[in-house]
Amino acid sequence: MKGKTKREKMTGNLKKKIGIGLLVVLGIMLLAACGKEKKSVSGDGIYYMNSEETTIEKEPYQIKEKDAEKAARAMLKALSKAPEDVEMKPVISKQVKVLGFEVQEGKITVNFGGGYYEMGAVREVLCRAAIVQSLVQIDGIESVAFEVEGNPLTDKEGQVVGSMRAEDFIKNTGSVLHSYEKTNLTLYFGNEEGTALVPEVLEEVRYNTNLSTEKLAMERLLKGPTSGKLQPVLDSKVRLIGTSVKDGICYVNFDDTFLQQESRMDPALQIEALVRSLMENGKEIRAVQILVNGKSDQSYKGISLEQPFDGEAVRKKEEQK
Repeated sequence: MKGKTKREKMTGNLKKKIGIGLLVVLGIMLLAACGKEKKSVSGDGIYYMNSEETTIEKEPYQIKEKDAEKAARAMLKALSKAPEDVEMKPVISKQVKVLGFEVQEGKITVNFGGGYYEMGAVREVLCRAAIVQSLVQIDGIESVAFEVEGNPLTDKEGQVVGSMRAEDFIKNTGSVLHSYEKTNLTLYFGNEEGTALVPEVLEEVRYNTNLSTEKLAMERLLKGPTSGKLQPVLDSKVRLIGTSVKDGICYVNFDDTFLQQESRMDPALQIEALVRSLMENGKEIRAVQILVNGKSDQSYKGISLEQPFDGEAVRKKEEQK
């Protein structure tokens, strides 16, 4: 048997450190919060790490660039520089080199060098939280994904961490520490005849907390119902590119397979099931905008996708055909 490569050893060491370190991070962060009064910074800012590497704090930062890529490049550079406050330090150290990044359809993917795996568990969590919460302030960027030497970042269980958003870290202090939670989902599928929608409740669905509930709902909707008496509303071959929520509107983005799918169900029922499933499970979603390759100027079997749908809008558009 061949020995492990240096990169494999570093990866394994980091995962072991995360498994132990994450158990104590929460206590450390709470103690740090109690020991020092945090500064309140309104408006845009950038996150740095304190010198003890126990917490992150926001410092004022002006986003001058209007282009998302230019703004991201400038912010990543700033995250690598020492802040003016001598008690703070940059979250991207000299060992954690940014090899590049790509902004596409509201998501930025940042590629780091192998030095990323040399970080301790506590620093890695704080680094990730600081970078994500900084970058999502840029217009046009709603989520952040990490890669290390071109490969997706994985957690201690080998699961891909995936896209991260600010709320993944601030909804509760432990959300970055405990990788998995359980939730109940209510999804809508077709009845046996395919003439009406029937809710199906999935209890205690285990999921990675870096995955948004709306994306989780869409992935489970695409898998189809667990009951043999219900019909799927979307073809399992439909590819979901991503989801995001802004100003109460959930944007769900598919590729061309959404338009090409075949189903004997009424297309209005298909869209209604999609919309109701997202509104029922997402956070404060009042409408759903369906995109195909990032564009809304499409129609699905005679139903225009140009405007967002709420529960009633689907039926109204079908009646206007």
